Amino acid sequence: LKSASLPLVFRADLSASRFTQQPLTNAGLVAGDASLLHVGGAVGFEWVPGAGRSVRPYLTVSGGVYRFQGSGPAGTNGDITNGVFASTNDVALLAGAGVRLGQRLFLEARMVTVGDFQTIPVVVGVHF
Repeated sequence: LKSASLPLVFRADLSASRFTQQPLTNAGLVAGDASLLHVGGAVGFEWVPGAGRSVRPYLTVSGGVYRFQGSGPAGTNGDITNGVFASTNDVALLAGAGVRLGQRLFLEARMVTVGDFQTIPVVVGVHF
């Protein structure tokens, strides 16, 4: 949804990612596979200056909720040392920059922060 007077666009995002970790050896013992699935949605705004050009850079900021579902041993990198991941719902903050290529195609990188988890996905997509 675009504003008629400002270069702002309302946006809604849905995303899903899965991270896996291969078995680790710890003092001769092999730990099982661990995986983390996160699914979430966010709403926010894009600032897109330069109307009328075919290549336009933009900035984006959003907020939303992500669900984390983990399985396998948490190891020593998580909050639960050598325990099992727990499932949680957390507030997410997203901020990034991208470039629109023509009317529908875009390339974007954004920082996704959910609790103590951070990732920077690079996305190639299509606007509807």
